[in-house]
Amino acid sequence: GDSKQVSPTAVGVSETKIKDLQTMMNQRYKYVEMILPGKSIFDQAKACYADATVTLTQHFRCVPKCIEFSNKQFYHDGLQPRRLPP
Repeated sequence: GDSKQVSPTAVGVSETKIKDLQTMMNQRYKYVEMILPGKSIFDQAKACYADATVTLTQHFRCVPKCIEFSNKQFYHDGLQPRRLPP
């Protein structure tokens, strides 16, 4: 993933379970505030390693027309579509 992708949504996760997890992890994990619905593993890695970024440069899932908007809007035309049309 990368910071331009949508984070997951927490469906069916109770606040009590989240608070319990945060309490359990509080002694061992310094970024416990990142254990929240809507936060991804990518979000946690970004918080832990803020200075170490890797930018997505190639995209294999969508044909060029589908990725064109994101490429212009978020990647400044630096994303190379690699999937061929069917």
